[in-house]
Amino acid sequence: MPGYRRIADEVTHRAQDVYEHVRAINHSTITRPPLPASDVYPALTALAETGHALGQAIGQLAECLDRSATEYELRNDDNTDPLATLAQARRQLVTAEANARRLGSDLAAACTLLARQGHRGPRTASPTATSQTGTPREWALR
Repeated sequence: MPGYRRIADEVTHRAQDVYEHVRAINHSTITRPPLPASDVYPALTALAETGHALGQAIGQLAECLDRSATEYELRNDDNTDPLATLAQARRQLVTAEANARRLGSDLAAACTLLARQGHRGPRTASPTATSQTGTPREWALR
């Protein structure tokens, strides 16, 4: 089934590309530069869409694994039951799919909140005291 091999190679290559792109985002933001909502919003929107698409991809790959049980003579290196292994992996993939879809939904919700926020450029003076101290991340953890 050489067509399947080509598809598997393509899927693997594209998954590795996603990882490399996310890793590049990590490298770009490692110093935590001050990026306002209007500048972060497009990236978060794309990541939200990625989360939803990742959930779909995980679900479809799980179904591909299910079908492999009828198309291939499967075996485990340790001589355990390959169908039991597939069933265990399937349960983990169902959880991963749900988590990815939730990631997409949570990011989309954050985007909705940030959509109305803008800025007038960098501050020219020290900020005045506000009713809350700390950063928004610290506020969310309270």
